[in-house]
Amino acid sequence: MEDFAEAEEGITTTKVSLEKEQKAREAMKNIFCERTLEAWNEIFGPANCFYSPVRTVSEALSDPQALHRGMVSEGYQPLCGHYKQLGSALKFSETPVDLQRIPAPGLGQHTVSILEEIGIHGREIEELQKHGIIAFPSDQKNE
Repeated sequence: MEDFAEAEEGITTTKVSLEKEQKAREAMKNIFCERTLEAWNEIFGPANCFYSPVRTVSEALSDPQALHRGMVSEGYQPLCGHYKQLGSALKFSETPVDLQRIPAPGLGQHTVSILEEIGIHGREIEELQKHGIIAFPSDQKNE
């Protein structure tokens, strides 16, 4: 991109403009589209320069480094079963973050306790359920 820089089309910290940014983005897009990711890895890898490809969600969640760092973990929710979730970005040597200790609540799991906290009890809760205003998971009963 020497000709781009020589023509003073580059973006500097003192001369930033949306037009220049768009031109630079388009020029880089065109250059990066000329080769495959594998080809760019062969160029950038030995050069020891900082870069990172833009990945799809599926690719990012199966990336070896993301898995090694614990950035993808599997959780379990009794009603829904196993699911994948993002791991914690916080890494402590003596106090690891445990995302498995508390499963996500089921749909409507805390409805009764929340309603009771705001002063709605017994008969009123039954009426709300009868009229379809609140619902409970099929295996959970209004306690």
